[in-house]
Amino acid sequence: MRFMFIRNNCNACLEYERVLPMVNAFLPINNQIVSLDNSDFEDYGIVTHPIQDALSGHFDSYPLIYLDGVILTGGTTKEVLQTFWKRYLKDELLMDIL
Repeated sequence: MRFMFIRNNCNACLEYERVLPMVNAFLPINNQIVSLDNSDFEDYGIVTHPIQDALSGHFDSYPLIYLDGVILTGGTTKEVLQTFWKRYLKDELLMDIL
């Protein structure tokens, strides 16, 4: 399972949201990363996906990326994110996109 959790009014989340479609376009469909807005869970405790309960102790900063058990938290630059995804997903990418 692969998820990217974001929150409203998070500038780093916006940058990550811009990069995600480019990464997903070059991943096989069954390995793509799903973006979930975690605002309702954080603000009101509304669970919109079962993985939120499992990861609830990790929502200290956003965006939070969960890739096959690996957790990356906190906003960084678009370039850092691209480098992480390129290295982590290098064997799955259908072509060199970044």
